[in-house]
Amino acid sequence: MRLGPNKTNNLTMHKDVRNFPKVNKMVKLTRAQRVSLHRKWEQGSQNMTYKEFRKTVQPGWDCVMVEWCGMWLGIETDGYTHS
Repeated sequence: MRLGPNKTNNLTMHKDVRNFPKVNKMVKLTRAQRVSLHRKWEQGSQNMTYKEFRKTVQPGWDCVMVEWCGMWLGIETDGYTHS
């Protein structure tokens, strides 16, 4: 299939996509997850504010994941944290 300059898989793309503002939505956390995340930030802030650290959280299969002190941590919905 041949694609034109503004087409990808038959979907027309806007020319100035690079000018659209980036949306940085934070992953939704339960209260227990927020408490655990804050505790980890206090233990090793990694030279970030809490808000900056909070924005690094990524959704996982049945938990959220965050890189902390050189390892990945999973934080379950009940706040249980494991590496």
